[in-house]
Amino acid sequence: MSVRWPGPVPAAAAGRHRAWPGPGWVVWVPAIVAILCYLPALRNGFALDDVVIIADDAAIHHLSTLVAALGRPYWYDVGHLYRPLTTLSFGLEWTAGHGAPLLFHAINIAWHAGISALVARLALRWWPAPAALTAGLWFAIHPVHAEAVANIVGRSELVCAAALLGLALLGSAPSGGEHSATARPGRERLTLWLAFALAACAMASKETGVVAPAIVWAAAVTPLPDDRRSPGARRAPALRLAIAAAAGVGCLLAARWLILGTLAGDAPHYAFELARGWPGLLLALATVPHALSLILVPQPPRLDYSPPDALILHPDPALVLLGAAIVVVAIAVLWRHVRKPAPWSFVVAFGALTYAPVSNLLVRSGVVVADRTLYSPSVAIAIAAGAGIVGAWAARKWFVVAAAGAVAALGLWCTVGSLGAWKDSPAAFAAIRERSPSSYLGHFTTAELRDRAGNAIGAEREYAIAADLTPHNAAVLYMAAANAIRLRDTSRALGLLTRAVALRPDGARTRTALVGLELQRGDTASARIQLRDGLAIDSTQRAWREELKKIGG
Repeated sequence: MSVRWPGPVPAAAAGRHRAWPGPGWVVWVPAIVAILCYLPALRNGFALDDVVIIADDAAIHHLSTLVAALGRPYWYDVGHLYRPLTTLSFGLEWTAGHGAPLLFHAINIAWHAGISALVARLALRWWPAPAALTAGLWFAIHPVHAEAVANIVGRSELVCAAALLGLALLGSAPSGGEHSATARPGRERLTLWLAFALAACAMASKETGVVAPAIVWAAAVTPLPDDRRSPGARRAPALRLAIAAAAGVGCLLAARWLILGTLAGDAPHYAFELARGWPGLLLALATVPHALSLILVPQPPRLDYSPPDALILHPDPALVLLGAAIVVVAIAVLWRHVRKPAPWSFVVAFGALTYAPVSNLLVRSGVVVADRTLYSPSVAIAIAAGAGIVGAWAARKWFVVAAAGAVAALGLWCTVGSLGAWKDSPAAFAAIRERSPSSYLGHFTTAELRDRAGNAIGAEREYAIAADLTPHNAAVLYMAAANAIRLRDTSRALGLLTRAVALRPDGARTRTALVGLELQRGDTASARIQLRDGLAIDSTQRAWREELKKIGG
């Protein structure tokens, strides 16, 4: 049986495939290119979430406290998420490298190199060696991966992707579907335990690992070239692999429940706090085409894609419809794979399944869309690109090949040129502000940095832009009000705090600041109302109660 993507593999291409020196060359070249591409990242330090999760977390800086750190949330200061394998790796590297960021970055690059090799190895299951090599190279240089590799906390994405690819290779192994209870019980047990371990590792590094059972099942039912077994003969061992993987995921979900007290995790992004229910679903649908474009077309990473309130509350109807159409097509392909598995439908299934947990369609995450969350889904596009480019070469469609080469060169240029954005947090904030002017986050963080540096006037301008982009964001309004107080503009501060309290009545810090400002202005009547309203929401605030007694409430 010859495998096709998207059309028949020409005989000439098949001959070249047989003439190649073997799979070793196919997998090593992408790995080497990935290392060379990301060598400049070795100059980077800790940036953004690296600072909180690694540099400032004293618990992972000593082996004596590292074990205890595995029994608490990943975001230890706010109680969000549970990624013990990622935490363990950071702790061990801190000890081995004495806290130097160089070792962390080197290991991230090594992970990306290995994963690029795995992508090529997986493509080699069904496509010729040239297509597999092209897939691995495409994956190695794609700029959508820059954040996951250059920002150290992207490790969770890397380890999860490696485990999921390992499961796909395990399920699609030539002997993977031939196990039976009587034939090779020892080998089958080993395979099942390996599926269990890989699924547990995926889930212990990133929440996307929850799809591990589906990934290994989808790979195991996909026929290999010259596989003459009936679909039923492939489904029985596939089901056993999926059950073993589900057990691995289940163990980590149980641990997650014990640590977090819930199976949920990250706090939803501000956009989904603002757009709840049906509006949130429309927003999620509108971001699907954007996410797909990021992995289809190499482009400079923007670091943050937070939309302004206008787009959060009123997403583009055309994008919503396009997103819905993409979801329908993905579901149809998944159903097609269940009924009649094929290599092309498996590739689509891998992309759709790994994107689903971060799509905000099922559960709300801490980002609207982010480059790092597209690391695993982009495996599908890399394999498709590899097969398509080699198919065009065999068919002598030189324009397609030339265009693909130009796009790849652009992708390599974007990747290498973007690595300095993760040098440190100020560099990252500046990159967000420059590359994503419609995102409030770049302006907001720039304002905070300027405030801390004593440049209150410069911060005022950035806070104003952030507040204009997200006028419903109580946190932005509070910080802008604090800046106004430093500038002794109490009238503006009063207006900002009043708006913030109206948006978040349960915000204790904001209400306390508003009461203090009203008392400073001599408006005890308004302060009394704010204190009474606050105590009606949270009666445990002793300071409010004492202040109310003091002013005769």
